[in-house]
Amino acid sequence: MQLALAIEKLIPAAKYFGSVTANTKVAYTKLVWKDTRPKPTWIAIQDADATLSAPKSIEEIKSDEMAVFAAASTANDRINLIAQKLGLK
Repeated sequence: MQLALAIEKLIPAAKYFGSVTANTKVAYTKLVWKDTRPKPTWIAIQDADATLSAPKSIEEIKSDEMAVFAAASTANDRINLIAQKLGLK
């Protein structure tokens, strides 16, 4: 359960007070809802959480980056990729 992300998915920039660190129904129930939009039900939170994708591991990110780099057909293409990553282009 990624409670904060599920809330954000349903109610972008929601205003509430309390801790979501425990990622539990009890923690969600204890939140003080300060937003003008209605507080989502716990079922809606669970459904939103189920649609969130797991974050990629560092190894997966590195692998993806290396695949893009390897696919660059020329040295110039690779230099351009590096420059883009460094924010130089």
